[in-house]
Amino acid sequence: LDIYEKVNGIEIYRINPWNFKRVRVVFWTFQWFLWFVKNIKLIKSSNVVHMQTDSLFLPIYPFVKLYNKKVFFTAHGPGSKDGMDSINKFGIPRLVRLLTENTSCKVMSIGIYLNKFIGTDGTYNLFGAAEDMTYLPFEQLEDKIVFVGRLEKDTSIVEYLEGIKLLKEEYDIDYKVEVCGDGTLKEELKENCNKHKLDVI
Repeated sequence: LDIYEKVNGIEIYRINPWNFKRVRVVFWTFQWFLWFVKNIKLIKSSNVVHMQTDSLFLPIYPFVKLYNKKVFFTAHGPGSKDGMDSINKFGIPRLVRLLTENTSCKVMSIGIYLNKFIGTDGTYNLFGAAEDMTYLPFEQLEDKIVFVGRLEKDTSIVEYLEGIKLLKEEYDIDYKVEVCGDGTLKEELKENCNKHKLDVI
């Protein structure tokens, strides 16, 4: 996207949080603090500040507080399991996320699971990585089920596969199931599916 554009009379300025190489968090945060000092007029003249990452919360917070700006935050999930672990523990990443959400006017969570892990409710819950799809006619569909999600107890994957087993054993309905996801239950689920000869990949 362009750094600047005007849409329906609204001026939009975009800031890439990764303009500075993130070697050390403290140094990276200080670099952005100096950048906001240098560009303080941009914040001062803005009506709304929209944050797509909580990484910028600490360097920008003094300025939005000083000028009493409305802040909107889009909460995305971490990009790795290590990132998720750091949020789950009550450490700096989780604390910064909580501060960002609780000082924002509105919060958009990309995925309801974030509310469960972080402990705060988003004002709106949206779904990411989705696009329009072309659907096949019903007669061309395969007898296949696809599960997309984390392989954890709270996503009900255990009950989901238990239902597949019940269909096979009680009603002789054998669906092919494709599981797209990862998690701590992966090996246990694979062992259980092999034990009951379920067609799960």
